[in-house]
Amino acid sequence: MAKVEQPKVFLALKILSPIFFLVGLTLIILAVTVLADVTRVMDVETRFPEMACLTPGVFILFLSIPCFVMGYAPKINKIAIKTAKYVQQENYDDLTDIATTSAEITKDAVTITAKAIRDGVSDTKYCKHCGALIDRDSKFCSECGKEQ
Repeated sequence: MAKVEQPKVFLALKILSPIFFLVGLTLIILAVTVLADVTRVMDVETRFPEMACLTPGVFILFLSIPCFVMGYAPKINKIAIKTAKYVQQENYDDLTDIATTSAEITKDAVTITAKAIRDGVSDTKYCKHCGALIDRDSKFCSECGKEQ
């Protein structure tokens, strides 16, 4: 099987996600530690440098998460497929039993449905006394002999 080359966007996202993470984390740390002065009152004008670093820092940090997930989506998908195969192999006997039971249930349901369709299409009816299948135009049941 030939190896398929991944689109360049995945490589770009793989590169951008740690950059976004580091820039966002740096801005948050800068806002919380270096720029924060606990002696200042909670005033918007005096807190502007912290907010100017904290807000974009949080935004950029959170932006790194979808970039990371999208950048590594093909690898994540491969891991998910390998995991599913492993689970199937480890539970092969149980899954086979489940599939067999489901097939038997389906077979029985199809048989009952086909019989009901066949009986409904044919010119037959059930005896109202014994339940035997008789011709629709019969005046007496061929099993119990009672009049219809």
